[in-house]
Amino acid sequence: MKSWWETLLQADGDALSEPLRRARDLLSRWGSMAVLRSPHDLLDAIVHEGDLMARLAAAVPASERRARLHAVEALLALALELDGGRYAGLYGFVRALKSRALKLAAPAEPDAVQLLTVHGAKGLEAKVVILMDAEAGPARSESMALAISWPVQEAVPRTVAFLVSEAKPPPSLQALLDDEKDQRQREELNALYVAMTRARHRLMLSRTPAKRQSSSGTWWTRVQPQAEAMAVPEVAADTASDEDIATLKVLPRVDPLPVEAADSAPDVGQSPDEVDESAALGEALHRVLEWHSGPQGGAHALERLMAAAAQMYGLDARRTERLERSVRAILGGSECAPFFDAAALDWQGNEVPLSWNDHDMRLDRLVSRRDGAGVRTWWVLDYKLHPAPQRNPEYIQQLWRYREAVMALQPGEPVRCAFITGQGRLIDCTEAVAGAADLFA
Repeated sequence: MKSWWETLLQADGDALSEPLRRARDLLSRWGSMAVLRSPHDLLDAIVHEGDLMARLAAAVPASERRARLHAVEALLALALELDGGRYAGLYGFVRALKSRALKLAAPAEPDAVQLLTVHGAKGLEAKVVILMDAEAGPARSESMALAISWPVQEAVPRTVAFLVSEAKPPPSLQALLDDEKDQRQREELNALYVAMTRARHRLMLSRTPAKRQSSSGTWWTRVQPQAEAMAVPEVAADTASDEDIATLKVLPRVDPLPVEAADSAPDVGQSPDEVDESAALGEALHRVLEWHSGPQGGAHALERLMAAAAQMYGLDARRTERLERSVRAILGGSECAPFFDAAALDWQGNEVPLSWNDHDMRLDRLVSRRDGAGVRTWWVLDYKLHPAPQRNPEYIQQLWRYREAVMALQPGEPVRCAFITGQGRLIDCTEAVAGAADLFA
């Protein structure tokens, strides 16, 4: 008995309906591509040649549409991201998918409440931000800790010691431990600054009084004296009645969109959290690029800078390997490398602080370089691990704000803006940002 595939291939084309002829042509083409092309190229062809997004949007309920489209885009990104996209064949790619647990972050909903860590919220803003549990109890003293003093500019550590308990260190290590505590406190203040500056209009704090008091100031004790108490109406326990019980409404059934209308569905971006489960990798990448392109960057080997960043942010072997791949892709690729070549730049700066329209911001990198005609052009560069950050509207709005700030400081000079991704791509978004200016102003 012939399979349906053999029957379809051997059938007379004139006897087949238009959908069956289309299916035969596409499946034959994709079967050939599966042998000759990478998994990402094959998936990309299936999505675009098969008009998958429009057909999927028309076939699923409206309540599931964003999640389903988001899953397809996430799979495309994963084909490039999984182990650096090193799988040249479909078989190896499928085996890699089966051999590990993969997380798919929920698609970003513009009107939904987002629960984020402080590191995860870096680079994002909202009208209202609520900081939860702003008076957390102090962390317990670490036991069986490893104390290391290893300046970046030195080849070997100055001090390596094992501590039974941080609460009772030997006198010879007290200075090192005090310096470590000062650095932790500085990181805590930096995190508080990041958290507070995410709010555009209102910042709210909540707390649960800790059982143990902290010797250093908590976020609550630092901010509360400058804040206003929010009045919360009290509800008596005996005033509730059957009429006050809330009932859930049944959502009306929405028919799927017709195929021809699916093209008008909004583009679905991807959450920045889906690239890696830890923001530490992104922080480490920022730090290596900052060190390498700083005043003393040329004095230290790139390997040493990457090792120092991996140690600073506690990266495991897998994420350290990803850090090294991203750094080499950026600094060794033809698209991004010119923006880190000091000899080819008129001016360069990292973590550049700017203030514009009551917005305090910090640019990952700002450079000035000459184009082919010798015209001086400013470039606002934003680092993102995500392979397609231009699909996220919040990132585009953030880049627009950065560009507007630089244009205000350099009137009459051309200013362009771009993302630098962890895959070594330079994504110029100047036209996209300029075209959406009316939406953000």
